Amino acid sequence: MWPLLASPAGGGLEIHSHWPGVLSGLAQRVAELLFGTPTPEEVAFVEASLYGWLFVIPLIAVVCWLGTRRLERVPGGLQNLLEAVVELLDNFTRSVIRERFAGRFATFIGSLFIYITLLNFWGLIPGMQAPTSTISTTCALALCTFVVTHYAGFRYSGVLGYLKHFAGEPRWLAPLNVPIHLIGELARPLSLMVRLRGNIGGEETAIAIFISLGIITGLFIPFQMPLMALGLFTGLVQAFIFCILSCVYIEGALPHEHEHEHDPEHRRPHHPEGAHEEAAGHAGYEAVP
Repeated sequence: MWPLLASPAGGGLEIHSHWPGVLSGLAQRVAELLFGTPTPEEVAFVEASLYGWLFVIPLIAVVCWLGTRRLERVPGGLQNLLEAVVELLDNFTRSVIRERFAGRFATFIGSLFIYITLLNFWGLIPGMQAPTSTISTTCALALCTFVVTHYAGFRYSGVLGYLKHFAGEPRWLAPLNVPIHLIGELARPLSLMVRLRGNIGGEETAIAIFISLGIITGLFIPFQMPLMALGLFTGLVQAFIFCILSCVYIEGALPHEHEHEHDPEHRRPHHPEGAHEEAAGHAGYEAVP
């Protein structure tokens, strides 16, 4: 769970770079199979991935199976909870992405939110590690958003229409706009992965420092408990920020229906012939041509 641990060494105190969790031995063996002689960073990446694949993903699958195996017209218990979560996430997606397209991406955004939230919370369990505390995991999540965003752009705007989006307006500024847009698109996944990893990794490091403080005093006071309680809120907020930014990026790639602002025929409301005179007559006035 926590990457640091203070212990006496050579008359002083040494801060270990990694506190092995329940899967540290398995992670070491898997890393050796994959990388030969793995570095500590590679072992940490494998260990974090194992927590996600062996615990979090099966947990989500089992809960969904239990809640949907006997669907009832009047839901209760777990089915009622799952339906409430699905409705909440669906409304959240529709609040950012237009109604016309929101249904196509609600499943992706909802799955992303649930998965990231559980990954964040998993590191609060003693002996575990939050997979989102490693840059490799957050990079994979950010790349998912990156791929879906540009799929949405090419799928619904068309290849030519989406490429015009990079050229911007006016068209003669395309040589300047295209490089700026490309840099911005590449910066988005970088921002997503660094923000999530920095917040969750920093939270685990802070918890480890407070655990070390309790051990150093010899009283074993759980100084980390307030931070762990705050970690529940932080994990939820970070998942929310990741998903709302994903929604914004997808919405920006979708086609926009431009109003005919320069067409006077579209600016002027159309009324049936005689409607103006009829309305004025009902009000007791004489119609003005």
